[in-house]
Amino acid sequence: MTITPLGYLFLLAVCVCSPLNRLLSPLIRPASRPLRRGARRYLPPMAFTTAQTAFALWTAWSCGMDVWGSVRIDYAVIACVALFLLITLGTLPFLWRHRSPAARKRIWELTPVTPSERLLWIGISVLVGLGEEIVYRAVAFNLLLMLTGSFALAGLISATVFGILHLRHGWVSVASAFVFGLGFQLMVAITGGLVAAIIAHALYDLAAGFQIGAWGKREPVTLEEGPAIPSR
Repeated sequence: MTITPLGYLFLLAVCVCSPLNRLLSPLIRPASRPLRRGARRYLPPMAFTTAQTAFALWTAWSCGMDVWGSVRIDYAVIACVALFLLITLGTLPFLWRHRSPAARKRIWELTPVTPSERLLWIGISVLVGLGEEIVYRAVAFNLLLMLTGSFALAGLISATVFGILHLRHGWVSVASAFVFGLGFQLMVAITGGLVAAIIAHALYDLAAGFQIGAWGKREPVTLEEGPAIPSR
């Protein structure tokens, strides 16, 4: 396995250009803009994730990289997924309360509310869970590992990039995505493959999206604040 020119291009695009673009972009869009609903809002992120995943797989092929590792679903995979979901979904209400009003609004715009949106959200959760784990925990991490020679440094850089890319949803999302990235990378190290990280990522996105969407239906959603957590 070697870093080809395509591998360097991938690192430049994913680990340098993408986070810089996020950091230099405005964090908050104008508050006067109406809340966006409807399935069409999912098309741009789905297209981007698909294209980025294809780029990652092409890069892995050019570098002779094994993306998947072990694909067995054994007790280690089940334990990692269960522990991750227990911690992350258990702390979801706490993290939601500590987000800024604008960040809550941005996140709620993405969550499913109608039956058709919920059905589409299942596919989106699988796509994002699969795609982002291939991009960040497999291809980016392995390229960084070859470049730095350090497992810890490669994991930290990959998780930092992953965190920064969630900046549009606020600094709480940046911090939580950074910790999630480290957790997913640890799952890969423990289980020897991407399966646990993909399953945990997809199930978290699915459950969190349904829960935040439900909060938005039960409580009034204002332009400025987004849904609050029901007190009852």
